Amino acid sequence: MDHLVAIRLEPCDVFIGMSGMSFRSALAAREKYGATVILERGSRHILSQKAILEAIPGMPRPVVPEFNLRRELAGYEFADVVTIPSRHVERSFLELGFPATRLFRNPYGVDLRMFPPTEKPKNKVPTLVFAGTWSLRKGCDVLVRALAGQPWRLIHVGAVGDAPLPQLANFESLGFVPQAKLAGVYARADAFVHPSREEGLSLVQAQALACGLPLVCTDRTGGEDLVEFLSDPGWVKVVPPDDALALQTGICHALERSAEQSGMRDLLGPERDLLSWRAYGLRYEAELKRRLGTAI
Repeated sequence: MDHLVAIRLEPCDVFIGMSGMSFRSALAAREKYGATVILERGSRHILSQKAILEAIPGMPRPVVPEFNLRRELAGYEFADVVTIPSRHVERSFLELGFPATRLFRNPYGVDLRMFPPTEKPKNKVPTLVFAGTWSLRKGCDVLVRALAGQPWRLIHVGAVGDAPLPQLANFESLGFVPQAKLAGVYARADAFVHPSREEGLSLVQAQALACGLPLVCTDRTGGEDLVEFLSDPGWVKVVPPDDALALQTGICHALERSAEQSGMRDLLGPERDLLSWRAYGLRYEAELKRRLGTAI
């Protein structure tokens, strides 16, 4: 695909491509048309990501193929700008010596029409929801340990990956659920939990907040960046990864905040549109104008 895009690429002033996928095509844009090259990186710096994933017990090898590693690093070298979604991703680049002036942090948005405020459920048992592939990367083994001995119910939405589903009476896996029906699942829960060991900015967190659910997440999910869209930062509890006790404490906090809610749950209020994809696009447009001039 990259090779074909490089051949067929039409004149452009700016080339925006996915890191690791856009190498020949990005170089062609610069060499043929003098275009500014922007690469989108949704996860941490590839070397940081590789180190985190390799430290997970039982993770299949290789966690990052050598081919992918070479292309990622080469892209970082020639890109004019690397666009990233969250602060923890930004930190990973800075810690490895990447210039701050070549980074643009822009948190992802959410389709607010698809994820409206939901009514507080009348659950007899405190209910959590986790959306995503049941996997080691997403910290599902840590989540199972945090659930042990607790009077909570967990609903899982998504595929089953390299972590086994727990055989617990208080656990239910719904499998794949179309995005259009996710809000209905979120409406059944009191809080949203996301224990991932590493991902740039998980979109399901923004969806859950838009539906009014308190969020507990690790500091490697991008959840901390979503706090800026809330009038009360207490609706998001950030904990370290790989720490079942900290996750358990965070869940307690989220459920305590959930107990304060009644009726329609709206955590975004009048500033709701700031978490939209439109707002994401406007931030991107402003950054392009800042870097390239207002003529675009």
